[in-house]
Amino acid sequence: MPISNSLRSIGTSIALLAIIVAILLPASPLRNGLTFLIATAVLGRYLTRARSGYLRRRAHWTGASWRRFLTVCALPAVACVLCVGMITALESRLPIVGAAHSATRGIWAATTMAFMVVGVGGLAFALEFLDSGDASQQCAWPRWPFRTMR
Repeated sequence: MPISNSLRSIGTSIALLAIIVAILLPASPLRNGLTFLIATAVLGRYLTRARSGYLRRRAHWTGASWRRFLTVCALPAVACVLCVGMITALESRLPIVGAAHSATRGIWAATTMAFMVVGVGGLAFALEFLDSGDASQQCAWPRWPFRTMR
């Protein structure tokens, strides 16, 4: 039985409230546990949406369409991996990221945020495409970059 949109909205509201509570709590095992619980719930929701989208489109999509979809997901996935690596370098205070309050560190942090936006936004867009819309619609490259100028 599919979950209704109102139930999903309630779940999203509860997760948002839990995030706010976790931010307000002092550093403690309770805060760490709540943060882990929120992350697990969000990841679980994304995985169930991906599975439902896959099951909806499995009968309709061709092998080429699945390969195009995985190619579309590759760039945001690489951006997420680069973001994690850059955050690790920032947290480890590696010399490559520059001194505290330097322009180099500011550029490094801005680039990390850009990778995060591209990665998370791209994967969310791909998941939304997979889970909604007409199931028989194939994954195809957009036509606008390939139009010739007249």
